[in-house]
Formats: sequence, structure tokens, C-alpha cells
Amino acid sequence: MKLLVENGSQDSIRGTALDGIFLGLVVDRIHLEQLIQSGFDGYYTYFASDQFTYGSSMRNWASLAARARQSNVLFVPSIGPGYDDVRIRPWNAKNTRNRRLGAYLVCSCC
Repeated sequence: MKLLVENGSQDSIRGTALDGIFLGLVVDRIHLEQLIQSGFDGYYTYFASDQFTYGSSMRNWASLAARARQSNVLFVPSIGPGYDDVRIRPWNAKNTRNRRLGAYLVCSCC
């Protein structure tokens, strides 16, 4: 999807057969406003490891959800029954989270 071309004119699939719901990844705080201003339908956090990134930190989810409501976009926090991506990112072992028999999924933030 290409929303803007170099000359500043709109080049969009909105309203066509290819239209859909488009979410952008919020890793750092700065991405939040960039995604909203760029016309995405919302944003998601991707990493199911609390505190790996700004977006994946559950302590930030209430404010991320509030900003989404204010901007009339979607907020999709990513959760998982644990997290381990060392096969993809061998350097990321410190962000591994054990399932703890399902206790890791508990979240009452938003």
C-alpha cells in the first residue's frame, strides 16, 4: 500500500476492491502519531513479551487504547501464551517469557 507519492498526490486503494483494514506496528512511541497521521486504520504491538518495546509494554496499553479511541482507530495489543523467538533472533533470549501455566496472559490494563 502506497499512501503518498513523491509529488504529494494521493495514490490509494481506499474504496477499491483491494481496500481492507490496515494496521501499522507501533514499536516506539513516535510511531503512534506517525501511524495515525498516515491514515492507517489502527496499530498493533506484535511482540508478546511485556516490556520488549514501548508498544509491547502492557503499562502503556491503557494510553495506547485511549489514543486510539480519541483518533477513531483500532488498537490491537498482541498477547501470547509466552514468548520465545530465539530461533529468529538469537540475541533476544532476555525477552523470553515462560507460559507459567497460562498466568502470563493475564492483563487488565485496557
